[in-house]
Amino acid sequence: MKNYDWVLDFTASPAFQNNYIKQGLEINNKVAKGFLTDEGYIGGLLIEGEERNPRVDDLHILMQAQYLEKDYISNWLKREHRRNKKESVLVNVGVGCNSETTVVSDDLISLHSASFVRGIKGASNKEGQICLTKINRKEFEVTSEKLTISPLTILHDINSGQWEIRMKNGIEKLLKSEMGKAMPNETGGVFIGLVNYKTKTIHVTDVVLAPPDSEASEGCFIRGIDGLREQVEEHKKKSGQTFGYIGEWHSHPHGPMGASLKDVQTMSKFKSDYVRNNYSIPVFMIIVTPAGLISYVY
Repeated sequence: MKNYDWVLDFTASPAFQNNYIKQGLEINNKVAKGFLTDEGYIGGLLIEGEERNPRVDDLHILMQAQYLEKDYISNWLKREHRRNKKESVLVNVGVGCNSETTVVSDDLISLHSASFVRGIKGASNKEGQICLTKINRKEFEVTSEKLTISPLTILHDINSGQWEIRMKNGIEKLLKSEMGKAMPNETGGVFIGLVNYKTKTIHVTDVVLAPPDSEASEGCFIRGIDGLREQVEEHKKKSGQTFGYIGEWHSHPHGPMGASLKDVQTMSKFKSDYVRNNYSIPVFMIIVTPAGLISYVY
């Protein structure tokens, strides 16, 4: 790959994407992915940042995570959720095993492909970029926007080393700020995001802070439940069930600089509950300490 400046992915294959996002590419390679969705009325171009941070999968997820700010993203994800529950005669086999595409007219493809070319030509050498093009379903109206995405916080779980945690920029700062506000007591909450078992990646896109009925002291934090279900359900509803609860966090402002015996016991109980209830996500916890964030995945 050293002879090429760009790696361009225009396939409709999640399997293909999962394969190459973990591959070691040359330092000069710039990676971009273009795709059409929402029956061709939304087109996206994802351009990785320097040293592949943010990566293509980060950008795709952070694009979807705009559901809180952008109604058209929320409405698209809701339509996708409804569509995935139904069988469609317009579904064809795409490139790669189990990938799916929908029939799209040539005029929509041409509009998006022209936008992709302009986006690639104007790409930054360092920052990650999301270029979105939206076509009005009723009238001829085309709108586009470009989002610049800062590098993510990247962690690895310390117990197995198999999982990678990729956290939206700003969340680490927020967690440390909450630890400082709560001192000398501990604090905590839950994470919103999604999990990719194929790439062993946990994507953290949002945080829910400590519910008001939580109990905290200098050496203990017991997360409450007041209003928590409603907040998580709001994320699930607005994202078409794409995003939801993925794990827990709490602070250790005075140590230990890692999980305590009580934390390990709590994670073991969570694991037993997950297995018994057939939950499809791993047990995920982050400890926020003065020395940094420490992650555990079971």
